[in-house]
Amino acid sequence: MKVCIIGRTNVGKSTLFNRLIDQQKAIISKIAGTTRDRNYMKCFWRGKTFELIDTGGLQKTEMDEIEKKVQLQTQIAIKEADLILFVVDVREGMLFEDKEIAKNLRKSKKAVILIVNKVDSNNLRKLTSDFFKLGLGEPILVSAVTGIGTGDLLDEIVKKIFVLPTVQSDENNESLTKKSVTKIILVGRPNVGKSSILNVLLGEERVIVSEQPHTTREVLDTLIIYKNQPIVIIDTVGLRKKNKIDSYIEKTGTLQSLQMFKKADIICLVVEAGKIISSQDKRIADYIKETKKGVILVINKWDLMSTKERKKINEYMQYFKWQFSHLSWAPILFVSAKENFEIKKILNIALQIKQRLNKLINQKDLDEFLKEMIKKYSFFIHPSERNLYPKTVKQKFFSVFKFSQIGANPFRFVLVIQQKTPLPQACLNILEKELREKFNFKGVPIIIELEKPN
Repeated sequence: MKVCIIGRTNVGKSTLFNRLIDQQKAIISKIAGTTRDRNYMKCFWRGKTFELIDTGGLQKTEMDEIEKKVQLQTQIAIKEADLILFVVDVREGMLFEDKEIAKNLRKSKKAVILIVNKVDSNNLRKLTSDFFKLGLGEPILVSAVTGIGTGDLLDEIVKKIFVLPTVQSDENNESLTKKSVTKIILVGRPNVGKSSILNVLLGEERVIVSEQPHTTREVLDTLIIYKNQPIVIIDTVGLRKKNKIDSYIEKTGTLQSLQMFKKADIICLVVEAGKIISSQDKRIADYIKETKKGVILVINKWDLMSTKERKKINEYMQYFKWQFSHLSWAPILFVSAKENFEIKKILNIALQIKQRLNKLINQKDLDEFLKEMIKKYSFFIHPSERNLYPKTVKQKFFSVFKFSQIGANPFRFVLVIQQKTPLPQACLNILEKELREKFNFKGVPIIIELEKPN
């Protein structure tokens, strides 16, 4: 069941949303229009579960392109909701916009709970009688900031929605979500097309898309079922350099996005085709590498490339591998959200990577792999062969005793090696490359630790 919060701008919808879900998920700001996209979250109360939707403020004044899209997002949320929470502000009193919203709600025949917010004193409680004139029944008085009245509100929500006729059963989805959920996060600089990719994957205008930078202000996560597998797709704000972030809203959205890196299984780094990789792209890639998550490089806006340029795909592949050399193990996808070209491959590859992330390799196979490495590369030798070489030659070799897996997600291996001088990083890079090819570790991070024999 879905419950939608609506109302004018700055009546406290997002504050109420955070209070009811008991998380600081929506960004709170005094700036009107902070919330733009539909924000969904599960809400739990007295053993019952429902989906709560936060929306942007409804307004009738002149609107620019983005504000019109915000209104559309709100109308979509109202249409799909089973119950509407209409929030008004006791401090501002009943305004003309409130009357117009109430009028439209009465026409819609939707179940509605009228909520008078910011009632945090007895004096303010005396000012609530006017709201009966909206014709939506007795209002529930709350203070989203302090939590006053929110328990009564949740009781009323549960009471109303669980007597409403159920149009569609969610039993199948609930059983599916008990499976291991794959979490995919879309990250990158502003305007590379992350939100457009999300909309194509979801098959709807779930988030607002505009050429204006920083259109997405909050982290948005959406659950879908793909190939009978539950997947949460997370859209993030465009990540800029710290010294260019000058607003509280962007700073908060950026912090939310960076925190989500740690919760994801697979990170999709989205860059724009035909544009030179910037220093900020590389900073984001560095941060991704540190998280030790599965990675996909997504080259969006491939439709902007000419037919001649598209034929040079191998050259572009090498260019991106070179620019993101520390993520050279990540698969590269050339896509176009505008033309819905190869977008679904993101999900297919993500599911493959998720399977690889928890892979355990038999020690017997690793022993065989180590023998192959000793045979193939002259810098490794078996300890039993060490005495066959003169002292001056032996110094060029590293005696390898054992190679074992000690963890998964991320993959961690230990190489037991006798060494008086440090093992060159180039040798470890070769070992990692061979390991990936041998056991199909495309798209997953690998950590190789060194130990000395006992």
